[in-house]
Amino acid sequence: MRSMLLAVCGLAVALVCSYSYSAYEQIDLDQFDNGQELTDQLSGITFSADNTGGGPDSVAIFDTTLTGTADPDLEGPPNTDWEGGNLSDLQTSVGNIIIIQENTDGYDPGNGDTIFDNPDDEGGGGSIFIDYGSTLMKGFKFAFADSEEYSSGDSVCVGISFYRDSFSDNDLVAEVPLANYLEQGNYFKDTYNSDNSIEFEDHYANEFEITSGDLEDAFTGVADGTFNKIKICLDNSSGGFGMLEYERVPEPVTFALLGSGLVMIGRKKRSE
Repeated sequence: MRSMLLAVCGLAVALVCSYSYSAYEQIDLDQFDNGQELTDQLSGITFSADNTGGGPDSVAIFDTTLTGTADPDLEGPPNTDWEGGNLSDLQTSVGNIIIIQENTDGYDPGNGDTIFDNPDDEGGGGSIFIDYGSTLMKGFKFAFADSEEYSSGDSVCVGISFYRDSFSDNDLVAEVPLANYLEQGNYFKDTYNSDNSIEFEDHYANEFEITSGDLEDAFTGVADGTFNKIKICLDNSSGGFGMLEYERVPEPVTFALLGSGLVMIGRKKRSE
């Protein structure tokens, strides 16, 4: 009886571990002050930027709940309504978002000041890099605020690129231009925007989810859509990203525990 109980407990622990690693985890951006430069403050995650518009290569926090900011197009609920996009139906607040910072007002890291006095997204665009180290992911959720005017077939690089191990072209898993959500017959349009609720325009906000399964289904040759690095490309554009969530790939130990629990139960039953 005791061994049976231990086996059941082992199985329960395995299931709990499996569940905890399969659930989406949110990156808490709301803990930071408006204008804070974001680099490696979050354990296991590093943020960086490549600014192609002439501003600093910095990722900054923008609080969308504020009013009277340097960029009204990024201001949202509860004090300002989104003008369109799938987050406008319920006027969902996205809180703090990350942007490519346009200016260096008040920024003086040499004297310990890493807060930009006037956070504003770079109009000339660039890229944001999110590096999860060696931790593999199988899902990514995000909200895109002030999504500008994109259309099907747009040649401007506005989208998400997923990498594994490094940001080199050799380690690219797949690229998902956001214009894919507008193209009739495209996997992402058919799967996530069949109701046309995702729209791109000034002061619009949309929520997205991209999984490793999506990458496998949408792109020929992608046998394993898992990733640990994300590049958000905003060439010649602007906007901000928030409500960041990720789903980890369950660690092998989870399945080992589950298997050992089942084996112990099987042996117990045969001995009875």
